Amino acid sequence: MPSMHVGWALLIAMGVIAIFKTRWRWLVLLHPIITTAVVVVTANHYWTDAFIAAVLVGIAWAAQSLRLQRTLSWV
Repeated sequence: MPSMHVGWALLIAMGVIAIFKTRWRWLVLLHPIITTAVVVVTANHYWTDAFIAAVLVGIAWAAQSLRLQRTLSWV
């Protein structure tokens, strides 16, 4: 079972980085890093669970980007 805590933290970080244009936006990357450390240290998940969650978020992000590109190209 992937750690969706890590997936959610990564999704939030990706959204903040995509929306904001300031240098400070990169600080949000600490959120998924700290979340990963917490879920692994507390023994709720393994490192592979965090990795799988990141892969799933990446696949979803890529699929949505592809869908958006196809939708906009038809206009």
